Amino acid sequence: MEALSSQSSIASVSDKQLSGDTLRFSIIFGITFLVFLLIAVLSTCLRLPWRSWLPGAEGNSSLLSDIRSAVYTLMSHLT
Repeated sequence: MEALSSQSSIASVSDKQLSGDTLRFSIIFGITFLVFLLIAVLSTCLRLPWRSWLPGAEGNSSLLSDIRSAVYTLMSHLT
């Protein structure tokens, strides 16, 4: 019976750690997305070729999908 309770406590600790990692990833993703979006919008207004500046944004056709691709590319380099 004691072994069962220790396994459940280990599971609850890993669940808490997983939710903390998910929160951190979401925060980093959101901040990076906003920074890249700001770069893209300002560059578009100034008629600069911003797609070549952001990694992973070269092949898509819409602004938001380009930004999302660039953020995912950057996030894969961070982990």
